Amino acid sequence: MGGILEDQGDALYDFALSVIGDAERAVVAVREAVPAALSAFGPGVTRPQLFGSVFAVAVGYATPTRPLSADLIQPGPGSPEELQRVARATTLLLDPVQRGCLDLALRQDLEGEDLSEALGVAPGLASISVQAAIDHTEHVIGAVLLTRVARAGCPGLAELAASAVDNPAEKLAAAVVEHEQGCDACGDRRRAMVPVTTLLASFPAAEAPRALKRGGDSRRRGGIVRALRPPGRAGGGADAAVPAVARSEHRVRRRLTVAAGVGAVVVVAAVGVLWPRHSGEIESIAAPGGQLTVNATPVDFGVSGDQAQFTIANTGREPLVFETRAAVDWISFVGGEGTLDPGAERVVSIVLDRSQAPEGAAD
Repeated sequence: MGGILEDQGDALYDFALSVIGDAERAVVAVREAVPAALSAFGPGVTRPQLFGSVFAVAVGYATPTRPLSADLIQPGPGSPEELQRVARATTLLLDPVQRGCLDLALRQDLEGEDLSEALGVAPGLASISVQAAIDHTEHVIGAVLLTRVARAGCPGLAELAASAVDNPAEKLAAAVVEHEQGCDACGDRRRAMVPVTTLLASFPAAEAPRALKRGGDSRRRGGIVRALRPPGRAGGGADAAVPAVARSEHRVRRRLTVAAGVGAVVVVAAVGVLWPRHSGEIESIAAPGGQLTVNATPVDFGVSGDQAQFTIANTGREPLVFETRAAVDWISFVGGEGTLDPGAERVVSIVLDRSQAPEGAAD
């Protein structure tokens, strides 16, 4: 363990800190995750497997998603340094899973098979999960940054900012999108801003405490890893010991009779994930603001049909921003994005392009 912490301790700690938001708990998470990874994978444990194990432990220690605080949207000069600092602080408005997906892709330089190994899913689902996190980040944190730099010159934006404090950040984000459509000045300012992902990608890495890299006592929680990876199974793939983004939905996809089901699964992957709790059980947790449920039953277009429908609902207690995305270019959606109030439902239409789609059952 000491050699791993000496070589990888800085990166693992920096990643845990990004997910958790607290330095002391980040140290504890790394000390627990590394022995668990060694127990599951053996001495040949890879860097992506280490990150995946830290991810699985860190979510249990993560700072809960916070409401929007007034200090984040106070008028500021808008310098790159200030925007970077605020963007980093604003990541705590996101779900811990989204924080982790972003950090793995933007700051820990994992991509392709390494990224899918760390997330424990197939490469296609890994890229979808990361892109969903990026889109949500640009939507939410972008709205916070725009409000900070433009509210002093726009009374309408200032009014939105005042009503958004102490509420979920998605409320401000949805209101800012609507505001931009009628305010040319704010729309131009938004388009001129540096992308949020660029700011986050260049945020300086945190160095691990020296005591962590020397090893020390750790409370072993190998059961967290083994709960997701049965003993004796080697390698990575879709059963890796990390948060499995819509893993159960991935198995369901193999039984779908038509590719339209893919879109419904992507909705789940973008907003809900499977995660190990402290007990070692795998449960579902919601993205910040609400609980998304999807009626993703198999769809059969038959020999001539080209449209179908499925229903999504927000069974949580806060507004929920959602978006559907198809994994293939011959499926599209109508009504597949927007905001759902608590208790609301939305019927989404699935459109099949028969000139491009293969015949028969498809994933």
